Amino acid sequence: MSIESWKQEFYPIDAKSEMTEQEAILHSIKKWEGLTKENLNKHMLDADCGWLSDEFGEAFDIDSSTCALCAKFIRKDCRDCPLYKKQGFVCGEGDETDGYIAWCNNTDPSLMLENLKSL
Repeated sequence: MSIESWKQEFYPIDAKSEMTEQEAILHSIKKWEGLTKENLNKHMLDADCGWLSDEFGEAFDIDSSTCALCAKFIRKDCRDCPLYKKQGFVCGEGDETDGYIAWCNNTDPSLMLENLKSL
């Protein structure tokens, strides 16, 4: 197992600005479901705030470059992003309700998943 096997399961297509809002939300949910400890262990990945890595030295960024919502909305200062509208702040710049900060602090994607699934 590796970054490649993880991507096949949880990130089979790259984030694109052409996605509809609903497609971007579903793409984001799938990626964050892949960040559970169970799925990281299944693919033998290590996690840190901004990235995943495997035993072969391959890495995958967990940031705006792989976020479908960012691909769609970042050019507009994130203000049209449904997650921004829900939270009232840019991911990574918020408070205890910020799923990205929770991920960075303890590699637990549950808050981000909760926020995404509520959209």
